[in-house]
Amino acid sequence: MNINVTKLLIILFSFTVFSLMGQKYNQGIENSSENPNEAISKLNEGLLIIRLNSGEKAIKHLESIGNYKAAEKRKKKKRKENLKIYTAFKNYYNFSDVVCTYGHLLKKNMEPGYKLSILNDSIALDEKIEIPHNYYILNTSNPGGTFNEYHIQDRQFNNLAKPFPFIYDRGLFAQNTATTIKVINGKTVIDTLMTPWDLKAKNINEKLTVYFALASEVIDIDYNDYNEYRNRESSGLTLLGNGIVGYVARGNYGENQLEFIPAISLGAKNFNNFEISEPYITASATVGYNFFIDSKIKEKKLRLKNKYIGFKLGVADHKNTLLSFGVTYRMERFELGNSSSSKGFDIGLNKYFALGNVEPESLSSYLSESTISLFLRFDFNWFKN
Repeated sequence: MNINVTKLLIILFSFTVFSLMGQKYNQGIENSSENPNEAISKLNEGLLIIRLNSGEKAIKHLESIGNYKAAEKRKKKKRKENLKIYTAFKNYYNFSDVVCTYGHLLKKNMEPGYKLSILNDSIALDEKIEIPHNYYILNTSNPGGTFNEYHIQDRQFNNLAKPFPFIYDRGLFAQNTATTIKVINGKTVIDTLMTPWDLKAKNINEKLTVYFALASEVIDIDYNDYNEYRNRESSGLTLLGNGIVGYVARGNYGENQLEFIPAISLGAKNFNNFEISEPYITASATVGYNFFIDSKIKEKKLRLKNKYIGFKLGVADHKNTLLSFGVTYRMERFELGNSSSSKGFDIGLNKYFALGNVEPESLSSYLSESTISLFLRFDFNWFKN
C-alpha cells in the first residue's frame, strides 16, 4: 500500500513540475485580442517572420571570460540549428511570404516600411526588407506549454488565440524520415531526410491552409482546387452494389455526376425456400446520376467531402431478367493537392422487377414477396489527366 502511495506522489509531483515549467515558459505571453479568423486571412496576404535565437548573449559571455573555444563551438551549433529551421520553412512552407531573422532585431509594433534585416541561405544578415502592413511572428526560440508549443504571434508578441493553429514538439516521435529516390523526367532525384523542423514547417503549413479554408467559408465550387474535379472523367473499381465487383466510369458535369457501372456477381438459379443451389456468375449494368447537395472541408489534411443524392437504374440477365431502380445517398472524398483520385460510397434502397422467364420456384417468384433490398457500394476512382 505504501509503495502505491509513493508511486502516486511521484506521478503527481512530476505532473506539477511539468505544469510549472509550462507556466514559466508562458510568463509574459498573453493571448492576442485579434480575431483568429481575420488574422488567418491577413497572414495569407502578408508575411510570416520566423524568429530565431542567435545565442549572441551566451557567445559574448564566453568570449568575455576568454573561453573562445567554447564560444566558437556554441556559435557553430546555433548556426547549424538555425540553418535547419531556415531550410525547413524555405522548402515546406508556402502559405504566405516568409523570412527569417534574429529575435533581438525585432521590435513591437513595427510600422509598415520599417526596414528589417533578414537572413540569407548562409544564415548571414546581408539584406533588409520593408515590413508590410500585415505580418506575424513564429517564435522558434522560446516554446511554451508542457509540450513545447510554438505559437504564431501578433505584432505585440502575443499568441494568436485558438482555434488559430500552432505546432508542438513531437519529441521522441520527431524522427527523421527515410530517404526516397524518385525518377523525374528521366533524372534520378534523391530526397534528403526530413528533419524535425521540416516536419514542423510542413505541419503548420497544412494546418494554416485548412484553417484558412474553413475560416473563409470556402467550400464546393468556389474553392479553386475543387474546380479541378469538375468537367472531368474518372474510372475505377467498385465493390458490391448490383455486383460483387465492377468497373465504374464517371463523368463530372459541373457539380453533378453521370456514371455507368458494368459488374459481375455470384447469383443462384433457384432459391428453393431460401436455400441457394447451383450458383452461377451473372452480369449486371447500372446507370446512375448523382445530384450535388453539399460540400465540406474537413480533417487534418485538406479533404473535400462531397454529398449527393443519386438515382440508379440497373439491369441483370441470367434466365430471369431483372430491372432495378434505386435511390441512394452518396459521399465522395477528394484529396485536395492530389487531384488524381477519390474514394466514395453509396447507400440506399433498390426495388427489383422480374421482366422475363417467370418460373414458380425461380428468383422472380421470390421477388414477388420481397422486392426491396439495401444498396451499398464502395468505389475507388482515378481521374484522367
